[in-house]
Amino acid sequence: MTEHGMRVGALPGITVRNGCISTVSKGREIKLNISTRSFEGLKTAHANLNSPFEKYTPEQLKNVVQYQIQKVWKQGLIKTRFSPHDIRHLFAVREYQKDKDLIRLRNLLCHSSVNV
Repeated sequence: MTEHGMRVGALPGITVRNGCISTVSKGREIKLNISTRSFEGLKTAHANLNSPFEKYTPEQLKNVVQYQIQKVWKQGLIKTRFSPHDIRHLFAVREYQKDKDLIRLRNLLCHSSVNV
């Protein structure tokens, strides 16, 4: 999510093959390279490396992510609580700051328009 700005709703459909992630989000097909860090994280979590989130609904994944955020906030490891969708916003801001290219950002986020 943090590396690609992916929606939580796209996670259950993820498949990982040959170093690439593919899924569908809001009717659009997404294909991305998986980073070594993400791949190692899936291995560490003992996830099914072909379809790591297939047994979860988008709502369940949202709750798991929210629970983990709450947990590290309570431990004092982060100063502010945030939602899983806020991670998508953070991705968008960081990508926009790289080159201020709204068309590239629209494509990365799979939006239909730069107005979104």
